[in-house]
Amino acid sequence: MGRGARITSGKSSLMRLEIDELLSELESESQDCMAIVETELSKLRSVIEAIPAREALPADAIRRLETIENIRMPSPQLIPNGTINYTAAYDKPESIYVVGSYARKTAHLSNGIMTVDVCVTMPSGLGDRASLICIHYPKRAPSSVHSSYSSIESTGSLDVGLLLNAEQVHRTVDRGPYAEEKDTAAAFRTFWGEKAELRRFQDGSIQESLVWKGPESGSKPIEQIIRYVFQRHFKKPLSEVTKGIRNFFALSDQNRSHGARYSTLWDPAKEFRSFEKDIWAIEGLPLQIHQVSAASSELWQSQPSSSISGNHQYPKAPLDVNVQLEWSSRWPHDLNAALRTKIALLQKIGQSLKDFIPGQEVQLGLESEEDRFWSGAYLDITRPLGVRFHLRIHHDQQLSLLERMLKDADLGIRTKEELISSISKYKRSFIQAPLHAQAIKTLSTKFPFLLPTVRLMKRWRNSHLLSSHVRDELIEMITVRTFVHPHPWKTPASETTGFLRTLYFLGNWNWQTEPLIVDFNSSLEKEDIGSINKRFEAWRKLDPGMNRVAMFAGSDLDSSGIAWTEHQPSKVIAMRIKCLAESAYQMAQEHGLDIDPARMFTPSLKDYDFVIHLDEKFHFSDVSSSESVPQFKNLSTSRDDQQAQASANRGLLQPFIAELESLYGAYVMFFYDADVGSLIAGLWHPQTGPKPWKVSQASCTKPLVSGPEAGAQVEVNRTAILHGIARLGGDMVVNIEVK
Repeated sequence: MGRGARITSGKSSLMRLEIDELLSELESESQDCMAIVETELSKLRSVIEAIPAREALPADAIRRLETIENIRMPSPQLIPNGTINYTAAYDKPESIYVVGSYARKTAHLSNGIMTVDVCVTMPSGLGDRASLICIHYPKRAPSSVHSSYSSIESTGSLDVGLLLNAEQVHRTVDRGPYAEEKDTAAAFRTFWGEKAELRRFQDGSIQESLVWKGPESGSKPIEQIIRYVFQRHFKKPLSEVTKGIRNFFALSDQNRSHGARYSTLWDPAKEFRSFEKDIWAIEGLPLQIHQVSAASSELWQSQPSSSISGNHQYPKAPLDVNVQLEWSSRWPHDLNAALRTKIALLQKIGQSLKDFIPGQEVQLGLESEEDRFWSGAYLDITRPLGVRFHLRIHHDQQLSLLERMLKDADLGIRTKEELISSISKYKRSFIQAPLHAQAIKTLSTKFPFLLPTVRLMKRWRNSHLLSSHVRDELIEMITVRTFVHPHPWKTPASETTGFLRTLYFLGNWNWQTEPLIVDFNSSLEKEDIGSINKRFEAWRKLDPGMNRVAMFAGSDLDSSGIAWTEHQPSKVIAMRIKCLAESAYQMAQEHGLDIDPARMFTPSLKDYDFVIHLDEKFHFSDVSSSESVPQFKNLSTSRDDQQAQASANRGLLQPFIAELESLYGAYVMFFYDADVGSLIAGLWHPQTGPKPWKVSQASCTKPLVSGPEAGAQVEVNRTAILHGIARLGGDMVVNIEVK
């Protein structure tokens, strides 16, 4: 027995030795395998990192996969369902990450992390105002594969992106469940608290409801909802809730909601209808009035609020209105006689308006006395409340007379150029302007955020001192393109989104080789687009230096493409506005919600040759409401007198700029902000360099006193021009800063 035990003991020792040998072999083999695995994983990581980043699928594609194809996009984090308690399902609340579009039920509010509650609460609060909620989580630092998931910490803020429905975003009354739906109504009241109220509507239904303030309050309903939900459910200070959103909301229309400043004291469309009614009531004209049409998009509130003046908040610039009389064979068949007849008819209309409405100021004006074929006669009408209109007569036979004269083979080159210029002015004033204004009015009803975006774009243009170099209509066309051709995005549902997307297009538009084509009425066919492209190519061949047409903007309203871009903007200005837009959009991309929007509206003065600083009492901006009142009444003038004097001072700035353009426009390019008017920047033309002396040399020149060509050449006397500007400005000019 002892011998058997020794044999068994020997066998077990031998087995242990064999097992140890096998284990050592397996360990060496496993180490070799792990080395191979690590090598392969390293290669796989390199391959994955080399894959270029791709943007997320569009919202429409995601919804189609979920609803139609029944396919859900995979999430990088675990997604709890509605039946699992968050605390029980995961180790620590701070490690929970939920994709907002999947979490639709209200979570139990506890001491958990705010991220979960944001995901499940935001859809309930916004309702159908948002079609998609995209949540961007803070980036996590790289961690070891051996560390536990719960030990990974994340830092940074939570960004929530909303894809809004433009039709619902401004709704001020939300209807909840009916009173008969006890459980649903109770849940509704639990979520909204004291904000929920039971109301009877006009259709007789009794429902839970929410009432929000309108945009005229300075805070939009979508912002009010976000603030209320966060304050009620997360007890967060209001300053921490919508910081990034508030920045751009405050910027829009100078701290006022869109259109609110117009609607407080003055409705431009209503004022136009009143003026139109007075025009139709005129009697005693040789010809009956056939049509009265608006030729200014400002009538539909397309100007920034800083472009309206005085305490009554009317636009600074007059509003253009065209009157077309009935056709008659009694119109003269000579162009000069027809122009004089229009002046006589305008005088008759002006006298009738004076007699019809006492206190109405009417003056006859001419756009150009030097242009033989285009006098541009108009009536400057100031209504009793202070609104100004420019009334012109549309004589359709005038275009035929101009085109007939242009066909004369004996005309000189200069005369032909004058005729071509007059034809362009006629088409722009009497054909394109009314069509464009009507199209903007129509689209503004279809796209509620079009006009707010237009106002932001015009404010951006003006802030960079380009007011006189880019026409309003071109800015409106570029902005309309963002709404009628939104691909690859959806139609903007906020002025901030429309503004940034318009800047993106401007910064990426290669205007030198591509035309701008806008389909206002969705009526452009393939042949029409081809025709516009052919016109663009013809212009580039006819004018390769782009001296007459730099940006080409065609549409279904204007197939010529040059109605709003002929001579403006110039090639230099077109390049500058492209660079400014590119820089502004890049700044928005880099800073995100932390951006200070005012920086995008701050001009850079380092590129100008000189800057004229103006006295603040002559600025375009309105008089401050916080002006000090003298202590003694007998030493003070009335408030109305002060405002009248301030308005008169501001009225001097525009004529001053026009006079500068007239006197020194051949030597200097002037830049100013039509909204503020605090300064005028100047840039010397390249042609102001040394030139050979001639007998017919223009003024403002001096002999070149140094160099090899001294005495034989002359150059522009820049010092004399600057002194002339200062002398012409008088008290208006504080100082001139020369770079």
